Amino acid sequence: MEVSQAETQSTALAESKAGAPIGERVAKLEGAYEHLATKADVNAVRVEVERLRADMGTEIGSVRTEVESVRTEVESVRTEVESVRTEVESVRTQVESVNTEVESVRSDLRALRWLLGILIAAASVGVAVVNVLVTLALRT
Repeated sequence: MEVSQAETQSTALAESKAGAPIGERVAKLEGAYEHLATKADVNAVRVEVERLRADMGTEIGSVRTEVESVRTEVESVRTEVESVRTEVESVRTQVESVNTEVESVRSDLRALRWLLGILIAAASVGVAVVNVLVTLALRT
């Protein structure tokens, strides 16, 4: 059980007033101060605190290094993502260009179908006209 300095002093004053012998008073005071730290104890605590500060400084430096490493990796990933986005946009543009070309080819194919149909019809009419002419020529 720890005894505060104020309690010890008030006890010592009360006993001195009561006329207790000085030896007993000194013995009681010495007993009350046994729980107090010595210079060696304080120095040991200081050394331990400095060691802990040094350890924490090392750990903090390590954590900072790790954080910087993670930041670098994140920036690298961001750069890669931007690169992929650029590539995707490029591919998207190429696909749109190909789609435009396909539509153009389809349109041209439709026009060619019509033209071929008209040519076949004209050829059929031509063959019929020639057939009629040959038939007329053979009659005479």
